[in-house]
Amino acid sequence: MRKIINWVKLNIDLMGLTLIGAFLRLRVIVKDDLWYDEAFTGLLMRVGKEEFWKIVTDDPHPPLYYLMLKGWTTVFGVNDFALRSLPVLFGILLIVVIYYLVKELFNKETADIAAFLAAVNPFLIAYSVEARSYMFYGFMTTLAAYFLVKRKFNLFVIVLVISLFVHYMFAAFLPVLLVYYAFIIIREKRGILKGLLRLVPLAAIAVFLYFPVLTDPANNNLNIDWVKEPDLYNIQQSITAYSYGVKSRLSGADELVNVNFLLDEYILGYGVFIIFIAGILAVLLKDRKNLDALSKFGFTLMMLFLPMLLLIGYSTYKDKSIYVERYLLPASVFFIIALSYILTSLLTWELLGIVVFFYVFTVTRAVTPGYYDGMKPLAQYFKNSESEVIFTSPIDYIVGKYYLDTDKVKLYDPRNPQFGYDWPFMSNARPEDMTTAVFVSPDETRMTEEFKRPLENLVFGDYSIYIKEDREDETI
Repeated sequence: MRKIINWVKLNIDLMGLTLIGAFLRLRVIVKDDLWYDEAFTGLLMRVGKEEFWKIVTDDPHPPLYYLMLKGWTTVFGVNDFALRSLPVLFGILLIVVIYYLVKELFNKETADIAAFLAAVNPFLIAYSVEARSYMFYGFMTTLAAYFLVKRKFNLFVIVLVISLFVHYMFAAFLPVLLVYYAFIIIREKRGILKGLLRLVPLAAIAVFLYFPVLTDPANNNLNIDWVKEPDLYNIQQSITAYSYGVKSRLSGADELVNVNFLLDEYILGYGVFIIFIAGILAVLLKDRKNLDALSKFGFTLMMLFLPMLLLIGYSTYKDKSIYVERYLLPASVFFIIALSYILTSLLTWELLGIVVFFYVFTVTRAVTPGYYDGMKPLAQYFKNSESEVIFTSPIDYIVGKYYLDTDKVKLYDPRNPQFGYDWPFMSNARPEDMTTAVFVSPDETRMTEEFKRPLENLVFGDYSIYIKEDREDETI
């Protein structure tokens, strides 16, 4: 009992910060409807083993997270809370790992600030409540860094191997981790040959997993046309995103959230970026004679900046942009770590408190994005309907199919009726009887003149209900 009491006393700060992070994530876990990617994941959890493996094999993401979530939902069911609770769990654990990583790199005071900033960070909160692999990806990358600085090299390599199966963009962080691993081994004379042999399984699995991805012609046809061509300006934009968040549950590239303050998100972001760069220079000057501190700070900066530069370079070289903030989620973690070290190294606790208070205040002024909503009550209304429920876009179709969970959900584009989709879950999406069907759309411009809205009050959030003009029975 005395050991438990002593442990609680030593870790009361971490426990409090973890509770703050857990509260901020759990309070919004089912606030919004699932969006396309999440609904796709939910549908995948419902299919049989054969279809599951076929979709996972063709999916442009490694399979590990899907397998974990399959086991998770087998226990807790396929619903919004269950799908999002697994990433929330990793989002909470990430706060703990950040604390211990920063404590190992720098000191306890910096660890407290880093854990607090991670707990309240809008970017990390948003992806902690998204039913995708991003938070697991961030957690595993940070855990690998922790085992590395802790000199637990066998665990470090094991986590690296596992991370290869979590997200392909982990490859952008791998060079930094391996270079710092080599730096530690050489500097501390731990045996270069032994260190290299330890990496043989990693190299073999990396080649086995990534070579087909890089050489398969099918990957040239991936739907990434929505990703804008990046340049060095993206680095500043990413710092803003990692400070104030993005509109995470929208299709396409990450957009910055709006901040309703005297200064908007762009000016605030520029301010953070300028202060951050100035702080880096000040810390480098302050620690110029301390190689240990410089190497640790340099490691955090490289984990932030090098993956960004690699994706910018790849996009320029291949003329195929893949630079998206969520693809580089672990970079946000190391931005928080580097910023925390800058603040605790250069500021007094009084000034540090003012800076943190101002940041938290501006975060509270961020405007909640206008996500589509209303699919849950719509599904409840039509769940026992005998009519087909037809959606007018593939994105709405996937979300609708997840929530209604019936074969009567169909897909039809009134302005492009001949167009077909070969996406997963759309093989049987063609309507069979449109004369008795109801049509669902969040955008009236998708509809043609042959459709009408039967009841002005039959609206579910952003979704309106339409029927064909020649339909005789208007009872819905």
